[in-house]
Amino acid sequence: MTAWGQEVWSPEDARTLFLPIHGSIGVATLIGGFGALIAKKGGAAHVWLGRLFAGGMALVILAAIPVLVATENLFLTGMGTFAGYMTWTGWRIARAKNTAGTAGDQAVSVAMMVVGLAFAAYGALALARGASLGIVALAMGLGAAAFGRKHWRWFRAPVGERAPWVAEHLGSIGGGLIAGLTAFGAAAGTNYLPQVPEPVYWLAPVVVLSPLFQVASAGYRRGRTSA
Repeated sequence: MTAWGQEVWSPEDARTLFLPIHGSIGVATLIGGFGALIAKKGGAAHVWLGRLFAGGMALVILAAIPVLVATENLFLTGMGTFAGYMTWTGWRIARAKNTAGTAGDQAVSVAMMVVGLAFAAYGALALARGASLGIVALAMGLGAAAFGRKHWRWFRAPVGERAPWVAEHLGSIGGGLIAGLTAFGAAAGTNYLPQVPEPVYWLAPVVVLSPLFQVASAGYRRGRTSA
């Protein structure tokens, strides 16, 4: 942007101003999220660390907006959207564990389905044109759409017929954590370890951590772990 012929704002200005804020809050948010995972479920530490994670995620996304707009990084925008959605939905599942989901809950889930499919289509097109990161967008989009559909079905089902809320809560918060860690790793790794292929930063957290959360959630569904 220019004023009186002078450059007063640039993408680099946005990165310089907001990136340290975004990164610092992001580290605190991830600590809160992983801390909530290991804390006693339902205890004071779990509740407060969970609030730190949810509130921190909101601040991370707000701090990232100027950087994303300035740098036009569609991949980080998509990952940030997914992380915010999963965190929000995990919180809403805990709030609605004994009540019916609202129309707003269902609408947000449907919106995630639409956005996910659009992002998957973008990834398929990019992959067809030879862009290696297209596979990341394709996988991310399909995963987001699948979670949106799953959550939509959970929120609209009668309380007595839904999957255990703890399992759905854990899976959603886990997805938010993985997305946040992926975004952090991709932003930092490509700057400090550029010799590593970029798709590795995007896919490694998903490949390593997703099975762990799946196993933990499955334990709650089978009743092997107490709520």
